[in-house]
Amino acid sequence: MLGFCLGLLLVLQSGIATIFSIQVPMDHFNSGSRKISIEYSISGSFDSSKLTVFYLEDPVDSVFGYLNIPIQLTDQFNLVSIKGRYQSRDLNDFFENRKAPDWDMKYNLLNQKQVAEDVELIRRELLGNEKVTLLGYSSSASVLHYYLSLYPDQVSTMISISPMFFDVEENLSFWNQFSFIEEKVEKLNSDRALDFAYFSHSDFFNSSKSIKDSLLVLALNQFKADKISGFSKLQFKSISLRVRAFELIYNTSPFSETTSKTLESFLRAALPIFQTFKEKPFLVYGLNFDKWLEFEGKVVLIGGAFDLLLNPKILDVLAEFYPNSTLIQLKDGHALKVFQSSPYYSDFLEAFILNRHTSKIKVYEELKKADLLYLKSDYNSVRAKN
Repeated sequence: MLGFCLGLLLVLQSGIATIFSIQVPMDHFNSGSRKISIEYSISGSFDSSKLTVFYLEDPVDSVFGYLNIPIQLTDQFNLVSIKGRYQSRDLNDFFENRKAPDWDMKYNLLNQKQVAEDVELIRRELLGNEKVTLLGYSSSASVLHYYLSLYPDQVSTMISISPMFFDVEENLSFWNQFSFIEEKVEKLNSDRALDFAYFSHSDFFNSSKSIKDSLLVLALNQFKADKISGFSKLQFKSISLRVRAFELIYNTSPFSETTSKTLESFLRAALPIFQTFKEKPFLVYGLNFDKWLEFEGKVVLIGGAFDLLLNPKILDVLAEFYPNSTLIQLKDGHALKVFQSSPYYSDFLEAFILNRHTSKIKVYEELKKADLLYLKSDYNSVRAKN
């Protein structure tokens, strides 16, 4: 089934990857739409006898660094990384050739529903009637959850790592952990505050005030020494980044305002789209969480208990909507950098993608011994019921 455009060979984190292109409608919901070319890559050679795992390259994730996908997994799975319309040269050329800003049109062509339809066309091209496994991280995870809500019968398993759902936190009035330290990091502007919240992995809350304050000082000093950057280095020229920022905070900031320091950068990126929406409202595609109740496959939700960007209890809410879900909290932050650098990371992904009971038990034990599993549930008592 791989008789389509073969591209260049690249060396990625997960080894040699072959880039393929596929033609998709520029607008899936316009029958007369022209076609554009989008790309995806496959690590190693495609083997129809292996499970196929889809991973989406998201513009917000690209700012902070994509999920590390261990090279060892290429022996077990077909790893498909979808660049998609976010990186489509055809779509970018189309935007550049237009004089008017047309942010409503740009949103219409880059929104998560269009991306989900692209993912489905790639699945059909590669797998026909076979189901796919989804591997989502942070911002890309929320888009893949959206895809799953549209095509629950086409997915066997989803591994969702630190999914970025600001609207859940806002709508259920969960307290944001960053707000408890905001006064102590007031010297950080909004971009640096967002970077710190994203990468921080220290526990500032389950200890005495003196220990908490000293941990925060150490973490801030290390953050500055490492010169970690994300949003603080951007000039917001990326159209796809602006669209994703708009989608992520639309339900939290309908009037282009926010009281959250960590969301100010997202709002600044999305501002042209918010301004267009104010002048002439257009259809915005939100996620129907209830559609997840129809999903019969397995969902594994993984997050950091010390996440400063999003309240960890969001995972509890998401788990309530999936009939067959596993929730795992780790002693880590949003980026899960400690977990990703651990020797158990690759075995963990393999065990849960394959859904092997004995392998999962072994990984659990290893994480316990390494003191990476977070076993408490005392952040707050809010829990959504379906």
